[in-house]
Amino acid sequence: MTTYSTPIPQDWEYSRIGKKTNVSKIGFDSIVNTIYFNSQSSEIDDCSDSFDYIYKEMSSNSIIQSQILSNDFYKSRNSVESGLMLRNDILPESPYVSVTISKDKKLIIRHRDRLKSKVTKVILGEYDTPYWIQLQKNGEKIECYVSSSNKFNWEKVYEQNLCCDDKYYVGMISLSDKGQTGLSRFKDFEVNAIDNPLRDGIVMHTFPDTIPSRGLIDFDIQINTKRPLYVWAELENIQTGEKYRVLRNIFRYSERKKLSYDTGVDELNPENTYWFVVKAVPLHGHDSESVCSGFKKIFIENK
Repeated sequence: MTTYSTPIPQDWEYSRIGKKTNVSKIGFDSIVNTIYFNSQSSEIDDCSDSFDYIYKEMSSNSIIQSQILSNDFYKSRNSVESGLMLRNDILPESPYVSVTISKDKKLIIRHRDRLKSKVTKVILGEYDTPYWIQLQKNGEKIECYVSSSNKFNWEKVYEQNLCCDDKYYVGMISLSDKGQTGLSRFKDFEVNAIDNPLRDGIVMHTFPDTIPSRGLIDFDIQINTKRPLYVWAELENIQTGEKYRVLRNIFRYSERKKLSYDTGVDELNPENTYWFVVKAVPLHGHDSESVCSGFKKIFIENK
């Protein structure tokens, strides 16, 4: 049962941006690490915004991500959206980039590139919750990623430049229209400063779901770290237990690299399935001493 008696974590702030309407209700369930965001009428598509914002102030390049749980609404068929926003200021007319998932399963990107300018809105297709979404800021470049199942495995869906001041804001938004009330739920929400991460480890990789039978794959991987780490990756046959060649690559600081993985065999069996296993391991450490690890099921292309 959802209650709103527990405040959001102290390192987050809440504000109503723009004109005041009825006060939204916000709650936090520490057991499942989920924010409940019960919002009312919102507007972010014009030259000035009116919405509820749970946010942090940042001063360096950063990554914000959260799992968006199902969107709900009360006594209405009007839309509700849940998502993330990065904005230059908390003024209503401020430039911003946002990504949301709507009740009707649309992934929606919005951006305002200048103060008081009209918002550009892009609908990218159907994405059914629960779904992970992520915004990354690197200089003026803002990138949007999504993931259906594994926090490390992300798909880039959008990129937009946004000029921000030294201090800017990242956070969670819940949108509903026509005065109706919508409920958004954000699970395992997190903000990382790229040059001062909360923890060392893997941020994301783009290893594909399906690979050629030759077993030669190019992919990107991003690491946030304050100390040198090895990326350790290999493929394992689920049916036979056979393990293939291990890839090791050193990351001396937070960065993203393009890597190539080669199984070392002439052909993989398309009738079998495989695990792609990836770990971040300290230098001179055994792979069992990894600071983080992940895996995903891989399928082989039929010829």
